[in-house]
Amino acid sequence: MKIKNNSLLELISVFLCVIYKILLASNIMNTSDKFIYVIIILFFCTAILSLLNKKMYKKDFVKLLILGVIGFFSIVMVESVNYVFPIIIASIYYDKENKEESVKKIIRNFFICLLFGYIFIIFLNLIGILPSHDLIRFKNGTIVTRHSLGFSHPAFVGLYYTFIMFAYFYLKKTNIINVTISIVLSYVIYKICDSRTSLICNYIFIIMMILRNNRNLKKYMPKISPYLFIIFTIFTIVSSYAYYKYNVVFLDEFFSGRLSIYNNIINNYNILKLPFGSKNYENIILDNYYLTIFLYFGYIGYVLWAIFYIKTQKNMSSNIIFLIIQFVILFYGMTDSNVIVSSINFMLSVQFLQLLYNVTDVYSNKKLKENNYEKNKYNNSNI
Repeated sequence: MKIKNNSLLELISVFLCVIYKILLASNIMNTSDKFIYVIIILFFCTAILSLLNKKMYKKDFVKLLILGVIGFFSIVMVESVNYVFPIIIASIYYDKENKEESVKKIIRNFFICLLFGYIFIIFLNLIGILPSHDLIRFKNGTIVTRHSLGFSHPAFVGLYYTFIMFAYFYLKKTNIINVTISIVLSYVIYKICDSRTSLICNYIFIIMMILRNNRNLKKYMPKISPYLFIIFTIFTIVSSYAYYKYNVVFLDEFFSGRLSIYNNIINNYNILKLPFGSKNYENIILDNYYLTIFLYFGYIGYVLWAIFYIKTQKNMSSNIIFLIIQFVILFYGMTDSNVIVSSINFMLSVQFLQLLYNVTDVYSNKKLKENNYEKNKYNNSNI
């Protein structure tokens, strides 16, 4: 039986994806709790209902099957559903007749669910149900308290807000009111959680959004964007070696003192030499998106991720807002590996959706050429 309004199933799928991480990021539950598995099961049930409710062709199911196999192997490799969520969500929102609208629907629903989850956790903290896991930081000779507002780490306060802001600016027009509110809120959140990365990235994003119609930005951004993933990876690795060999202090300050950790893990654990990553280092905390991929997936997995970024960035090269968001996310990733979390980073779902569309276009063009060839061959035989 088909459900008349598939939009509800689409919203529920994103809600379950977001709430899964919200519960973990706030220590309400952990990965061993049974209810977490209930959420995962409900997510897959919602996905099945949504896909059965769609009008799909045989070739569409083949593509989804391929993505499903990729998702299965990612679960086996890292024992996490994190990399399955965006694949399934992309499949649910797949609508080749309304490509741009399907992208907006993903971002709109993530905005709603992320905002709800964010406010919900902070509310539980304010009324005393959830504790604030505060941290102390010594900065410029003074003691600074980093408040987590119910989350397991203060960094989540800034990270969630950043992605909520990304979604809002994608959906709404950039005007003086939105810009002013975002600047003020970013600073207030920075003062609460002392997340410098979040503040810097928020302000870079706001400036780029103001300048998004600049001729040079629109000219060079599409050319550079496909290779930013590789560029930031190289910058991370070179910086860690430069700090170790030449004791470049300002670089270590830029990475908030993380370069010594990066260098230690690169040299002592040889993560850049692992072909498929390793499960033996799961206790290692790496505040770096790129090194985390090497750790979990190895250099073969890294190459696949790089190709994935190059392909999807090229597919969306005409969408300057998409490119700006991706630039800031990848910049953010140099000091925070949580941008890899698909329940927060909604752009991963959008990227997989674009990958699906790209495969469809290639298949359609191939069939069109074959049909034209057969048609010309038939016409020539009748001359």
